[in-house]
Amino acid sequence: MKTAALVAVLGAFLIGAVVAVIYAWSSAGVQISLFGWIVIGLGAVVSVMLGGGLMALSFYSARRGFDDRIDHPDHEA
Repeated sequence: MKTAALVAVLGAFLIGAVVAVIYAWSSAGVQISLFGWIVIGLGAVVSVMLGGGLMALSFYSARRGFDDRIDHPDHEA
């Protein structure tokens, strides 16, 4: 129940942001073609996927111990 409410609220925020952007662009007199909307959408999706992938790699690295400090007795730092 809590998860569904969270998804609904986040979805409402997303829809509100998209409506606000469309309103702002149309009130400024800027014309965007269908190709422009597709490119903007693809850019947003790729950016979110890239950010998610980098965060996943960060968590993977931390959980596997790649970020742990290694002290070698023969190495002076």
